[in-house]
Amino acid sequence: MIKVSQRHIVTLWHETQMGPMKRCNEAQAEFAEMMWALWKDMQPGIFDADQDDKWYHEKQDHKAMKEKE
Repeated sequence: MIKVSQRHIVTLWHETQMGPMKRCNEAQAEFAEMMWALWKDMQPGIFDADQDDKWYHEKQDHKAMKEKE
C-alpha cells in the first residue's frame, strides 16, 4: 500500500467540504477511494478478536501485578 501523509488526508478531506461543487465531488471520490483502501488494508488487525483479547488481558495482568507490589 502507498503511504499517504496525514497532512494530505486532512487537506483532501477539507477539499470535500469547501470550495466549488465540482472540486468537492472530485475530492469526495478520491477521499472515499483512499478510505476504502485503508479500511481493506486494516481488516486483519481490526477484526482480530483473539489478538484484541490477548492485548486487553496482558494489559490487565500487568496492571494487577503493579498493584500487588
